[in-house]
Amino acid sequence: MPRSTCIFGFPLLLLVAACSSTPPQPELRASESASVVPGSIGAIVEPAGQGVRVHALAAQGPAARAGLHEGDLIVRCDGEPVSTTRAFNRCVLAASPGSRVRLEVVRDARSLAVDVNVIQLGTASRA
Repeated sequence: MPRSTCIFGFPLLLLVAACSSTPPQPELRASESASVVPGSIGAIVEPAGQGVRVHALAAQGPAARAGLHEGDLIVRCDGEPVSTTRAFNRCVLAASPGSRVRLEVVRDARSLAVDVNVIQLGTASRA
């Protein structure tokens, strides 16, 4: 099975939502504007069984500032299970820049809740 790694929140000149396939876009409701701005937390994640593992973090990005570490296993995003990178991406991309997402993380066999500021996808890392 090919390994997919998705990248979100790095400066535009380096990377912009690079995935092995087209990244999922947030689903729009009829009442929502067509000008939805996708969110980012500045983390690279990869599939890891029952969640997604943090592979790398943008220096001084929102995820790093919130206390995420490389190797953390993210199992929920805003209360929803994230057993695939697609589920995680959908949660983060759907969040509005300026809002927060709550991540449930497993680190060293302990569960942690981490609130991460969301920035606009493709912008420099600002928390």
